[in-house]
Amino acid sequence: MPEHEIDTMDKSKYPDLRIHFQPVLGKFFPNLGDNYEVEAPDTGDYNCIAHTLGNQNLWVNPRTGLSNAPFSEMDRVYIAAGFTRAVSMDMSLEPGTIKVVVYAKTNLDGSIQEITHGAIQRPNGTYSSKLGRGPQVRHKTPEDLSGPAYGEPVAVYTKS
Repeated sequence: MPEHEIDTMDKSKYPDLRIHFQPVLGKFFPNLGDNYEVEAPDTGDYNCIAHTLGNQNLWVNPRTGLSNAPFSEMDRVYIAAGFTRAVSMDMSLEPGTIKVVVYAKTNLDGSIQEITHGAIQRPNGTYSSKLGRGPQVRHKTPEDLSGPAYGEPVAVYTKS
């Protein structure tokens, strides 16, 4: 796909939702700006983790394991779906590989406080996130959602 298509977000979709959610998104996701595409309207039928698993009829809460194994609960969820937690934080596009980025709020020492969110990479290299009960949005990079709501990307799960 040409580079310009990767960077272009269709801002004409769901214009009323964009207007309604823009102040909230700006507050909780300061890196996002207005460079996102609303892929689906707000709903409580599914959330971010279910979205990364391809299910729009289920709510799967992000779960944090014990302090000595904070990813154990998410490992269980993603391994059951055929994913493996990557050793590195390589969030770049790898054709033929599905990537899910997991976010967490961290302590000052860098340890995981709480796992909060998951985003799935689209075939063009952008990412898609279901924002709680809010809309499902496409954003350019995982870092776009770094901020007070979800913390920062802390793990990558892959499936070929």
